[in-house]
Formats: sequence, C-alpha cells, structure tokens
Amino acid sequence: MSQWQAAMGQSSKARNNLAIQSLDDPEAQDTEGESWLISYLDTLTLLLTMFVVLLTFADFTDEETPEAVKVVPKPEVVPRPPIESKREPVEEAVTPLGGVLLDGLDDSVQVQVEKDRVNLVISDRILFDVAEAELRPQGLATLDPLIPILKNEPHRITVEGHTDNLPITTDQFPSNWELASARAASVVRYLQRQGIASDRLRAVGYADTRPVAKNDNPEGRSANRRVEIVIHHKSGQTQQDLQIE
Repeated sequence: MSQWQAAMGQSSKARNNLAIQSLDDPEAQDTEGESWLISYLDTLTLLLTMFVVLLTFADFTDEETPEAVKVVPKPEVVPRPPIESKREPVEEAVTPLGGVLLDGLDDSVQVQVEKDRVNLVISDRILFDVAEAELRPQGLATLDPLIPILKNEPHRITVEGHTDNLPITTDQFPSNWELASARAASVVRYLQRQGIASDRLRAVGYADTRPVAKNDNPEGRSANRRVEIVIHHKSGQTQQDLQIE
C-alpha cells in the first residue's frame, strides 16, 4: 500500500470515529466547539496528499524520466559546403588570335576583341587619300603584317567601309555609300592578291550608318572614317582551334 493510500485511510477512519462518537454522545452533537476537528483533518489529508505527490516526482531518476519530460538536445548544425557556381568564366572566344594580332601590329591598327569576333580598325587617312578608294603605299605597308596571320587562320573575314556624315558628290562616288563600298572592296582585292582565299572574304559598305563618335567635331568625324577588318569566330570551334601556328 502506498503512502498516499495509507494517509487517505487514516483520514477516513478518523472521520468515522468522530461521527460514531457524535451519535453515541448526544452532548457532543450539541457541542459546536469540536466541529473544527473534521475540517482540520481534511486539511491535513490534502497537505499530506500533496506532499506525497511532490515526493513521488522528486524520486525520478534520469532513467525514469518520462520521454515527454526529457529535454530534446539541439540537433548538430552541419555546415553546408560552398555551392560552386555553374556560370562559365567570361572569356572572349577569339582572345588567342587577338593576342597574336596585338603582339604583331603597331599603333596604326586598333585591335578590338569581342565575344565572336576580332575587329582590326584602321583609319582612312592611313589607307586612302581624301575622297579616294585606291590604297596608298602607307596603307599597303600597314596591311602587309596582317597577311600571314589572316592567311593561316580559318575564319571568315569581312572588310567594312565607314565614313562620316559629310556628303560627297563626285563623278566616281555620288554618295558616301559608293565611297565606303569601294574602299572595302579595294582592301578585299588586295587581301585576295596576297593569297587569302576569296571564299573567306566579303566587302560591305556602311557609309555613315555606324558611327563610333559624334560627327559634330573634326575629331569625331575622323574616328568615323575608318576601315574595319572583321575576323569572325565560327561556332563550334574551340580556343585550341583558334591558336595561330
């Protein structure tokens, strides 16, 4: 029998004895001074019961602690490995070719390396006289270092003729369209004579439709009068294919 059950039995027994005494003794029934004893015993019973309950919980060991009462340990935080970026490094597809050109040319030719092309920009005053489309000796000397490089690489070549926006009207060139196209064709014919396959060459005249500077000052107009030799990158070729032997 548990302590709590024993305490409850003693309390019940005491109340029963008191009730029997009250029935046997008529004087006790009239005595109000002893009625507090029942309330006192009830209070003792409640206190004893609460003490037993507290004592019962205090006796729990770690093995006896209910699962609901146990403190769940914090899960170990495992650091995540850094996520490697899937993004490919930004590299110009024809950078090796651009590097070769930069090493072999002087300042008269500007090399512009883009994602799918290399632009060789040459001022018109180096290649041609004013309002003319015949290559000057200085222009030939500028183009000659390009010939071995252009001849040994496999890409398509476009020669673009560009002018400023000042109108031109001559018997040979009624407008800038004819002048730009004739200059581009003159360079293409020279490259072909130097052994570059004709099926790789193309001449295009843009006149003043693709300026690189403003045409409202002499410096800007001079920058716009140019010839660009564009070396196109063929899709599917690797950088190793682009290396110049």
